[in-house]
Amino acid sequence: MDYKYLGYFSRDEKDQALKLLASYNSGLPLNMPTHASCPTFKEMADLWLEKHIRHLQSKKGSVSGQLNASYSAAIKKCSAIHTKPINRIKFQDVQDIADSISNMSVSSVTNVKTALFETFDLARKQKYITENFINDIDFLYKQKEDKIHSSFSRAEVDELWSRSEDYRVQIVLIMIYSGLRIEEFLSMQTANVHLSEKYMTGGVKTSAGKNRIIPIADKILPFVCRLYDPSRRKPFLLPLRSRRRNARRRQSSLRSFRTEPNRSLRRLKVFLPNRYIRRTCRATHGR
Repeated sequence: MDYKYLGYFSRDEKDQALKLLASYNSGLPLNMPTHASCPTFKEMADLWLEKHIRHLQSKKGSVSGQLNASYSAAIKKCSAIHTKPINRIKFQDVQDIADSISNMSVSSVTNVKTALFETFDLARKQKYITENFINDIDFLYKQKEDKIHSSFSRAEVDELWSRSEDYRVQIVLIMIYSGLRIEEFLSMQTANVHLSEKYMTGGVKTSAGKNRIIPIADKILPFVCRLYDPSRRKPFLLPLRSRRRNARRRQSSLRSFRTEPNRSLRRLKVFLPNRYIRRTCRATHGR
C-alpha cells in the first residue's frame, strides 16, 4: 500500500496534524505549516533511533543502554547537518562529516554510517527524498597498528592436536573450534548442549551474542561428549569445584581457570607465543 506523507509534526502538534489530515480527506485546500514540510536531519535521526530501539525490544525483549548510547553518539557526530531539512542535505555535506571522522576507529565510523544510512532511508520511505546516497560516501577509518588479539597459526593448531589426549588441551581446542568465550564456556549448562544435533545454545556479553546457536564441529564432538553428563546431575558442562563456595573463592577459581591453559601448555612443552590463550582461541575461530 502506498502512502502520501503530508508533513512532519511533533507529538505536541497532534491536533494540527489531525486537522491537516481531515482537510486532505475532505478535499479542502491544505494550509501546510512551513516547518511541517520536511523534518530536519536531527528530527528524522531521532525518529529512526526511537523506531529502531522499539523494534529491537519487540524482537529481543530488552536492548542494552550501550547500543542506544552508541547510536546517539553517532548522530551527535553529524551536528553539522542537524538543523538542515533532510531534503536539502547535499552529498558534500555528508562527505565532509565522513572526512571529519576518518581518524576514528572502524566501529565508531561504522556506527555513524549506519545512523546516516538508516536515517536517510527512513526519509526516502516517507517520500521526503527520492534517493539515499549514503552508500556512495567514502568512509575511512583509522587502521590499528597491531591486532589486539592474534590468532593461532596452522602449525600451532597442529601442535595442539598432537597433544589432544590431554584434558587441558581439549579445553583449548573446544574454545578454538566453537568460538566460546571463557565466561560462556564456564556458564554453559548441560541442558543447552544437544549432542545428537551437534550444537549448543548460550552466550554472554552482547545482545546479539546471547542465546545464540553454537555449532559443535565433528573434530571436537568427542571432547564435548567427554564433558557431557547424560544424567544431568551436573548443571554445567564444565566442572568447576568452587561453584557453590563463597564469591571470593569462585572468583579465584575463575581467575585460575583463565590462566590454567597457558600454564598447562607450558608444562606439556607446547611452546606458543606469550599471550592470552583464551582470547587467541576466539580470534582463531573468527579467522
